[in-house]
Amino acid sequence: MTQRLIIDGCLRRSGFTLEVQLDIGLDQAVGLQGATGAGKTTLLRIMAGLEPGFIGRLQCGDSVWHDSAKGVSLPAHLRRLGVVFQDARLLPGRTVEHNLVFAVQRSPSKFTDLQLATLVRDFYIDGLLDQQVDTLSGGERQRVSLVQALLTRPQLLLLDEPLSANDSEHRWQVAARLSDWLREQEVPLIYVSHSADELHLLTRKILKLEAGQIVAQGSTSDMLKLISAHASLPATVLEVNETSGRVMLRLEHYRGISGISGLSPGDRICVSHQLEQDLDVGASLQPQTQQDE
Repeated sequence: MTQRLIIDGCLRRSGFTLEVQLDIGLDQAVGLQGATGAGKTTLLRIMAGLEPGFIGRLQCGDSVWHDSAKGVSLPAHLRRLGVVFQDARLLPGRTVEHNLVFAVQRSPSKFTDLQLATLVRDFYIDGLLDQQVDTLSGGERQRVSLVQALLTRPQLLLLDEPLSANDSEHRWQVAARLSDWLREQEVPLIYVSHSADELHLLTRKILKLEAGQIVAQGSTSDMLKLISAHASLPATVLEVNETSGRVMLRLEHYRGISGISGLSPGDRICVSHQLEQDLDVGASLQPQTQQDE
């Protein structure tokens, strides 16, 4: 029988309310997508038991983690979760190795030296073991935090933009290795990311949040097609010609956005736009043709 995650409740703050009625199977990795402030991190914090103001019920498999009506609230450390937030929280004033040892001690079953060495190597932290965590870069901290979470052998992995501070090479290499590890270990995953590439690689289902509510859900492939049709595409303006009305842009993180697979850095593009009522600009990007020249 598929293990299910059931959440039914709300969290109210000044100016923001998260209301969730969710019942999903954890046999497929789940992605959370939405604009900044939509409630993605807050939802993960509720799952992790880090939001005492949550009113309602939360159940994972046969275990009730939270039921405010019955006064039940399982502490975070008893939920057997592997959690990585974007800010990569580690034990300060300690080495990377000390942080990993702490995670191993929390694991219900031990890793062999070979398994530990393989995990450390595969996630590119083997050269960091003797360093103090306070000296690490943002990307290094995220990779150490990720390995730390995996070492606890969690029954559910909650990852909130865990690779955002990594350079592009490390980002895709670590994402690929994480995908392999999840398949090998059969650990359920809930993954927050703005990256279409990461969501496509690591998840099979996506929940879309808006203003504290889940407004859509579906397969990752279908949801990414829907999302990309309304996606914002970061770009830097390189040149503006007011006479001709032409603007040259440098695309930033364009991997995985449908409709621009024929583009390469340095290409000239044509941007067609339509102003909506909220003054957002929707852009359709295509390589510039000879006729457009």
